[in-house]
Amino acid sequence: MRYRTTRETTASPEQVWAALTDVERWPDWMTSYTHVHRLDRGPLGVGSTAKVQQPGLREAVFRVNELIPNAEFTWTTSTAGIRTTARHVVMPRVGGGTGIELQVNQQGLLAPLVGLLLSRRIRRFLTTEAEGLCRAAEAGAIPGP
Repeated sequence: MRYRTTRETTASPEQVWAALTDVERWPDWMTSYTHVHRLDRGPLGVGSTAKVQQPGLREAVFRVNELIPNAEFTWTTSTAGIRTTARHVVMPRVGGGTGIELQVNQQGLLAPLVGLLLSRRIRRFLTTEAEGLCRAAEAGAIPGP
């Protein structure tokens, strides 16, 4: 099952990237996250892990498996019967502003069942996340030093 949403913001790609990669602050501006706790330190990078809690879902540990600085990162979590991959893309626009694309892909034996039960919630979460990311970036929600 694959889900995708896109948005455009007046924020610069650098502002969007800064807000996007400050994952522990996501619950500050996204109601689709109860808490996000990094399990390591330093800048987000390949191999970084975070414990994520979303309303109505089990806590999950995501691991970053791809990262192109200032452009995109992908992280993955697995539970019995399902692998969830979330991709976050930042796209500079000619003339200013930034495009944002968020994707969730679920694979595995239980993916069709999870899709049947949770597809509406997943779509709602993606919308909430994209809109929250735009607001945070536009407000300058950039991590401290």
